[in-house]
Amino acid sequence: MGLYHVKFTNLAGKTLKDGKNAAIVQADSVADAKQIMKAYVGTPKDGAWSEATVTLLSEATNLNGWRTRITIKDTGGSVVEQVTVTSVDTDDFDDIGGDLVTALNATASIAGAAYSTPNLTVAETTDGLGDHTVVCELLPPASWDDSSVALTGLFGTIMHEGSAGAALSVVLNNIKTPEVKYIVRD
Repeated sequence: MGLYHVKFTNLAGKTLKDGKNAAIVQADSVADAKQIMKAYVGTPKDGAWSEATVTLLSEATNLNGWRTRITIKDTGGSVVEQVTVTSVDTDDFDDIGGDLVTALNATASIAGAAYSTPNLTVAETTDGLGDHTVVCELLPPASWDDSSVALTGLFGTIMHEGSAGAALSVVLNNIKTPEVKYIVRD
């Protein structure tokens, strides 16, 4: 599963929305990315998609430069802690999990972060943050034109908003069903 940039070159003068002609799609392959967009846009003719340019942006095992951000908010919505780690070289979700543990345990509020494939314990029971909200985001490399776009659908189950004495956790490598993530102007 990866993220694909799909650029449309032959939509007969049509755009997807507000003049935008590209999308970021989560899919298993180039062919799947085209099929997902074909269904999403409702342009059934294969000819309209034959010239679309599809570029693999990132796979789960090639996240170089991508940033993973974990934000913990209290019951009133205020940020209690926020950490961001940047992937290097061939980091995969296990490497990211280890980096997040280090960053989380370096905060003032957390001492019990841990990782065991694929589960990240964001805060353990004695941290007393179980009633808080966890937001997990994957951000593109800082070198991108808009590196602030946060992808949230790439993470699995998040355990949060329970009792204060519960642990906070998230499944890191549970890639969700293929879908169109963003429509962009390219």
